[in-house]
Amino acid sequence: MKKTLLISGLLLGSLFTTNAQTVVWSDNFDDEDISDWTTIDADGDGFNWGDLFTVNDEDNVPVTPVSLISRSWQGDPLTPNNWVISPMINLSSYVSGSSTITLTWKVQAAAASWSLERYTVYAATTNTTAGFLASPIKFTEIYPGGTTGASLTKTLNLSSFAGQNIYIAFRHHDCTDQDFLSIDDVTVTATSLGTSDFFASNFAVYPNPSNGLVNLASKNNMAINAIQITDLNGRVVRNINTNGVSETQINISDLTTGLYFLNVQTDSGSGTTKIVKN
Repeated sequence: MKKTLLISGLLLGSLFTTNAQTVVWSDNFDDEDISDWTTIDADGDGFNWGDLFTVNDEDNVPVTPVSLISRSWQGDPLTPNNWVISPMINLSSYVSGSSTITLTWKVQAAAASWSLERYTVYAATTNTTAGFLASPIKFTEIYPGGTTGASLTKTLNLSSFAGQNIYIAFRHHDCTDQDFLSIDDVTVTATSLGTSDFFASNFAVYPNPSNGLVNLASKNNMAINAIQITDLNGRVVRNINTNGVSETQINISDLTTGLYFLNVQTDSGSGTTKIVKN
C-alpha cells in the first residue's frame, strides 16, 4: 500500500506541475537614466517625467526611493499631462494560453491632503499616444494611499499580448496642485501555467463524472493533437490521436469505475485534468 501511494504521489506531482515565473523585462530607475524611454510633455508646461528622481522633505530627506517622478506642484500649481513610454518589450516567445504575463509597478504620492494624483497605465503594440488611448488594456486610478504616502504595488494582466512586441506607458493627468507621483520597480513577468492551470484556461470536459461519453472542447479553438488517459498508478489506459480538432468525444464506458487523469497535447503546451468514471 505504501509503495502504491508513493507512486500515485509522484504521478500527481508530475501531472500537476507548479508554475515557473520569468522576468521578461524590468527597470528600477536606480541609474537615473531613462534615455531608452520616450517622454512627452503633452501639456507643454516644461515639466515632465524624469525631471527629478527623488523628492525630499523640508529637511532635505528623501521621501521617495530613486524612481520615475512627475510633479503636479513645483513651487506653483501644475496640471500635468505627462507621458513616459517604455522601450519595446519582446513577448514574441510566449504563446497565448500557455503563460500569464503580468506588469507590476510601485506607485507613491505625497503623505498629506495633496495626494490626489491621477494616473493611467497603458499597454499597446505601438508607442504612440493614439495607440495607447485606443488600447483596451489599461489601468487608471487616483492614488489610493490617502494620507499615508505609502508605496503600493499594482498589477496589470498583459496575457493577451503573448506572441507580440509591446510598449508600456505611464500617464500623469487630470489632477492639479497636489505634489508628486512616483513610479518604481516596473517589471514584466511571465508565469508558465502548470498543466492543470493550462487545461482550465483552455479546455472544458463534460459530463464529469461520466459512465460513457466524455466531451472535450477547446474554449478558444486551440487544436488538440493527442489525448492520453492514465490511471492512478500511472498506467496508460487510452491513447487517442485527434489530428488537430478543437473538440471531440471520448468513450470511457469500458474503463473500471474510478479516478483517471486526462492529458491533452497541443502546440501551445500540455494540460491535465481529473475525470471520474462512474
